[in-house]
Amino acid sequence: MLPRLLFFVGTRPEIIKAAPLFHTLRKSSGVQVDLVHTGQHYDWNMSGIFIEELGLPTPLYHLGVGSGSQPYQIYKIIEKTEEVVGTYLPDAILAVGDTNSTLATAIMASKMDIPFVHVESGLRSFDPTMPEEINRKVADHVASLNFAPTERAASNLLNEGCSPERTFVTGNTVVDALLKMLPKARAESNILKKLKVDPSKFLMTVTVHRRENADNPERLESIVNALIELKEVQIIWPLHPRTKENMEKIGLLKSLYTAKHIKITDPLSYLDFLKLLDNSTVVATDSGGVQEEAATLKVPCVVLRDSTERPEIIDEGIGVMAGVDPLKIERCVSDFLYNSALVERVKSAPNPFGDGTASIKISEVLLNWLEEEKIAFTPPKFDSGAPVYTSFIVNKELSGRTVKEAEGDLVKIISIYEKNGSFVRPCPDLTLKSRQIIRVLGEKPSINDFKKLWGL
Repeated sequence: MLPRLLFFVGTRPEIIKAAPLFHTLRKSSGVQVDLVHTGQHYDWNMSGIFIEELGLPTPLYHLGVGSGSQPYQIYKIIEKTEEVVGTYLPDAILAVGDTNSTLATAIMASKMDIPFVHVESGLRSFDPTMPEEINRKVADHVASLNFAPTERAASNLLNEGCSPERTFVTGNTVVDALLKMLPKARAESNILKKLKVDPSKFLMTVTVHRRENADNPERLESIVNALIELKEVQIIWPLHPRTKENMEKIGLLKSLYTAKHIKITDPLSYLDFLKLLDNSTVVATDSGGVQEEAATLKVPCVVLRDSTERPEIIDEGIGVMAGVDPLKIERCVSDFLYNSALVERVKSAPNPFGDGTASIKISEVLLNWLEEEKIAFTPPKFDSGAPVYTSFIVNKELSGRTVKEAEGDLVKIISIYEKNGSFVRPCPDLTLKSRQIIRVLGEKPSINDFKKLWGL
């Protein structure tokens, strides 16, 4: 009997990122996979149209959780997913990202002793007030397999003690989805005509949905004030329902509707949004997914937050951190409009989120682990009670040895740092170099034996 997987989604970004991996797994002859929708996003514009456009099947179950407080959503998703999982008893459960649906699915899988596979793991904003930060940390640490989009994300996982053997760098499936759907968006979407976009003028797309902005009147007002001043740019802002509701409460919508250079729309379909973003001069957003899409489309990105779990776009010069200070937003946007050197850097930057093959890489690893029946955790046994972390500088005895040779049966090398401080992800065949710093995990007697063996 083929292994059975249940792939849980709950929001628009999850559907987009799940689609290419779901299709790849469905094409495989080695596994059976079905889709389950929690209903965290429940209206057509935020969910149904994305399932249709991305060619996904009708979900096996639609749990209909709907809106509510975060504790309520998480509780209801756990309750309802337990019923589904208890009926189908899958060999593994998959989820993407950092939403309440992902957190609840991860907890439920862990408590039912079913391997949980986390796609897009290791992202960190280092902001403990951010709900998504808590969600992604919990999901990462209960996962049997973590698929990190970048080396930096993988380093976060290993530095927190996640297993190197169960951590894989694959790129982000959002790139797979975008590259597949972009030709269709360019050919079929008429959103530019519908919104009467003037191709001779600068175009900026804006999205705001994060709680830190959408639920904070002062921050929302700062963003709106900045946009009103950017009169040389035609601005398209697809409003998230919660953002719109909160703006109505504090009277901000009227000032947007009366600004001639700003057009407010309902949430757009995936194809329409891709067409809009693809034709934008710049994008201003607090969305992590839009940051990734901007990097893939080479569109300069102004991040309307004080931190981001996608710092790679800052490293590559694709994006800048603006927060919500009106003057800084205006300056960052203007720089991308008029500074040709900055724009050229964006256009020539490599995409830090992959090349569109993440789904293939994830599928290959997952199917291999399922075939070898090693995906589930097994309880460890420690004669000394528990292992400890220790760090060493690679000496001449260790230099030239592979990670596998150095470890033997004594310790696990969790992370490696070069002399300049840069992180290196350990793998069995990696050769150690003199003066590198290695962080190892092992029982105290084994660490003592390791020190004696290599003269540390």
